[in-house]
Amino acid sequence: MLLDDEQNSLALLIEQARYELNCGDPRVAERYLDQAMLINDSEPLVKIERGVCKVRLSRPLEALEDVDPVLEENPRHPLALHVKADALYHLGNFEHALVFYHRGLRYSTQDPEIFRLGIRRAMKAIGPKVMDYFNTMSEIVQIIPQSVLAQP
Repeated sequence: MLLDDEQNSLALLIEQARYELNCGDPRVAERYLDQAMLINDSEPLVKIERGVCKVRLSRPLEALEDVDPVLEENPRHPLALHVKADALYHLGNFEHALVFYHRGLRYSTQDPEIFRLGIRRAMKAIGPKVMDYFNTMSEIVQIIPQSVLAQP
């Protein structure tokens, strides 16, 4: 019975935090999620939602601290990939953010549009000249004979 009460409390705190994230104040949502961490600090959803709060509160390094353990446990977790990509984007690391948006798009089964938006946003931040450079480099690598590429 106690376990069910804990699970209900955890679910209620997560839902209240989501409401605050969508309609209210992310600082209040973070408080709810801190309480949820006291109940079960190994729940991935709590860590992910707390990461979302920290990104919205302009604390992306703390968000990475929350989602990195989730990704170590499950490197294909789409929500964790999205939070990590957003945190990297806010840190100005647009190229790595782009990588994580693409990974999230590959593994997402629910809402791929949020990853497509992130990809467009990261590509715009990187700029067309850099993207042209990468496209040109891939064309050059295709022209180089395989025997040259195989040499150390």
